[in-house]
Amino acid sequence: MNKNKIIYYLCISLLMLGFGVVIAIIINSFGNKYETNEAKTMKNALVILDENRSSNKKSYEISFVQDVEYEEKKDTDLEIINYKAHYKSNGSFVLSYEVADSKKIDLSNGFKSFLDDGVGFMSGNQSEIHIIQNEEIDKATNEKTRSENYNYTLGNKFVIDNRETIKVLSETMYHNNLDDNKKNYSFYGKINKETLMSCFESERFNEALNRMLFIDFWSDVNNLMNYLQKTFKEVNYNDSESVYKLIETMNINVEEANDAINLYFELDLDDSFKNEKNNYKNILVNLRINKESKNVDYFKFDLSNYLFSILKTDPSNSGVFSSNVNDYIIQGKILNDTLNNKEEANVSYKEYDESNKFDFIDDFVQDALPVHEDIY
Repeated sequence: MNKNKIIYYLCISLLMLGFGVVIAIIINSFGNKYETNEAKTMKNALVILDENRSSNKKSYEISFVQDVEYEEKKDTDLEIINYKAHYKSNGSFVLSYEVADSKKIDLSNGFKSFLDDGVGFMSGNQSEIHIIQNEEIDKATNEKTRSENYNYTLGNKFVIDNRETIKVLSETMYHNNLDDNKKNYSFYGKINKETLMSCFESERFNEALNRMLFIDFWSDVNNLMNYLQKTFKEVNYNDSESVYKLIETMNINVEEANDAINLYFELDLDDSFKNEKNNYKNILVNLRINKESKNVDYFKFDLSNYLFSILKTDPSNSGVFSSNVNDYIIQGKILNDTLNNKEEANVSYKEYDESNKFDFIDDFVQDALPVHEDIY
């Protein structure tokens, strides 16, 4: 082989090698397109949330505040209607339990699985203020055909201790702010769990507990937590592209600190909780996930704009209508451990047994449930 051919083949080899390097760089760059720092941090957050779900010890600490005003005026051919309402509620809630198999606890439909399989307690304080002024005037006679004026406060403190013995504490206060009329009633009862379930199965007891949590907020919390959990659970965190697209789709702002990961994003509920497409505002969400303890140290749902966008639409499309949402905030934490029940210290419970187990049910319905038709 002559010298020119050697030089030729050497040049070709170097050229091919160069192409190979360029192609390798291109392939490598394409393959790492989804391996951004945000995606890596988000993957870590999803892994922690997955581990959080599988913990057999769990505690939820939740608080909320809601403050809504609503006004409507209508002038029809027959009558004039003036309606005003102001609603305020706030409260706190703790659910803490231990279970042999974490998959057996499903809170999507209430507390039945907690009653059946968990050992622990739930407690809370809840209060609401209703102010309503409603006046209707007959245009022909100029007489008032309806005049309603309500201003009352309903507050309740409760504890349900779910172990071999069921303990129930409930203290309710009703205050009519117009005539300063007050009514208080309470229930402190305990009964063997097996004895209770022989006549008041967990499904019915669950329904009673759902009635005990009388403020609508509780169902909102449940729906949001389940929706968020389902959204993250469906993402394959081992697939970089899936994680990357989740960040893009939900427009998640991912921030990493030394001990925590913060996620900020909006939840669009148009296709989730509602039957038809609309222009309701999104819910603002913040999650702070502890990298060491695997706890959700803080979560916040800001539903203020979402609720306002619902209320601002006048369904009748007539008259003068206005509304304002001063606050609707849900916040709290999710811990992978149990808490001590501090609420029942120094409480004297009435003990029920096999001979008077039905009295427990009657007394519970009469005095533990905070909503009574006779006080409105």
